[in-house]
Amino acid sequence: MLEMSDALQWQPIETAPKDGQMFLVCLPRMMNLILRANYNTVHGYFRTDHSDSGITNPTFFHDGDYWMPLPTPPEDEMVSTHTKSATDLEIKDDA
Repeated sequence: MLEMSDALQWQPIETAPKDGQMFLVCLPRMMNLILRANYNTVHGYFRTDHSDSGITNPTFFHDGDYWMPLPTPPEDEMVSTHTKSATDLEIKDDA
């Protein structure tokens, strides 16, 4: 079974970062909906991507909501292949 580090545990929304960094939020009152969110430091409110227009919607969280940092994305083989130099790539002769 996978063990999550303490940094990737759900935490009370009251402790969510207010420095503009992106994080995940879980809304139990909405059937545990999970969204990306951040704090708009200019206007002083949280916002989520609960629409097709990106992270623009002002959102008011409630007691019982949770947040956690974004996990590290998986390594994408396409990205890592394209970032290798030509000398790093193995050329195979089909003959």
